Amino acid sequence: MLSFDQKQFILKYKALYKTIGSIKCPYFNNEFVFFNRKGFNHFLRKGRDPRAFEILVKRLCLLPYCKYILTNKNSIIKYRIKRNKDSIYQFWGFTINVNHHLVRLVIRQRNLGRKHFFSLFPIKHQTPR
Repeated sequence: MLSFDQKQFILKYKALYKTIGSIKCPYFNNEFVFFNRKGFNHFLRKGRDPRAFEILVKRLCLLPYCKYILTNKNSIIKYRIKRNKDSIYQFWGFTINVNHHLVRLVIRQRNLGRKHFFSLFPIKHQTPR
């Protein structure tokens, strides 16, 4: 269960998230990427399971960088497609260095619907083998 202060922290970032609305993305020929309820809910939960508050803090603190990530031409973009029953999901992962840390922002599109924000997280550095 979250404390009052933790809930207030989440509400602060929910308000910030709502102000984003949409961002024109040059990678998609300036098509808008929408920041809707689905994306924010995915911040809070993975499926039906709530995320640990420590993980939420790391992810939510990256929200101010969304526009930078989606509009920067230096982002490395990975694409994948997933089929699920009658739907086709497309995912684009935008990876870029933000303040000396790798960050990935994921965009999702279901069938021919609108592209929307799906996830944002820091990428842990892997040690070379």
